[in-house]
Amino acid sequence: MRKPKSSKKYMLSGILILVFLIYPAWGEASAIGDVGTTAVNPNAIFEEANKAYQSGDFLKAVETYQQLCDEGYLSGNLYYNLGNAYYKLGAKGLAVLNYERARRLIPGDADLKTNLNYVLSGVQEGVADWKYEFLKFLTAMAPVEQILIYASILFFGLMVLIILGIIKPACLRNLSEGETHKWWAGIVICWAIMFGLVSSLGMVTFWDQAREQAVAIRAGEVRFEPSEAATLYYNLAEGSRVLILEEKEAWLKVKRVDGKRGWVAKDCLEMI
Repeated sequence: MRKPKSSKKYMLSGILILVFLIYPAWGEASAIGDVGTTAVNPNAIFEEANKAYQSGDFLKAVETYQQLCDEGYLSGNLYYNLGNAYYKLGAKGLAVLNYERARRLIPGDADLKTNLNYVLSGVQEGVADWKYEFLKFLTAMAPVEQILIYASILFFGLMVLIILGIIKPACLRNLSEGETHKWWAGIVICWAIMFGLVSSLGMVTFWDQAREQAVAIRAGEVRFEPSEAATLYYNLAEGSRVLILEEKEAWLKVKRVDGKRGWVAKDCLEMI
């Protein structure tokens, strides 16, 4: 004789079936609700901002481009256009800031380079030394271009040393075996030195790119100490690019492109 089946099992099975039937529809409705409230069409917004810029409504263009930035849709072209719109509004510092942000994403763009240099031509940053200019040249290139340059230098140097080792001058052809070994050892040492120099250059470039940088979005006073009562060192022009060295309460210690260091109010700067 079979035992009667428990009604609790039937109830549990019915609940599980009901959940599996309702869950897909509930999930779909939730997804539709989320799309309706939060989804945006970045291409449509970008085109809207471009139309506002072309019609001369630069304030609306800035607000619309910024909407995309706030939504997390970031690209080199977006920052580039935002920089153009800020420049049209006379906000030189914010223009440089967004050009520099765009340069990190599209470093080889010729129009971007031209516009950035044009805006910076009116910014008193001080005279940069050759080391800064050389690093700026390297960091302006895409990472792939940098790797190709370093690899080309090493390959060319290695080929030269190998050729020198194979086609030795006539005066070295009669060297003894021990002296020939010294010759090859010198070639290896020279290539190792060259490799070390190129590697160091790559590390310096990487370190320079990794340091925190900022742009003065408004003019500020740079002082010797982080205090309003401290002696004024120099005036930081709007649009100046600086490296952040230290932070202390409402002050930042910065280094300008000409090497001058000092403390400036934090609200004068915005990080790139």
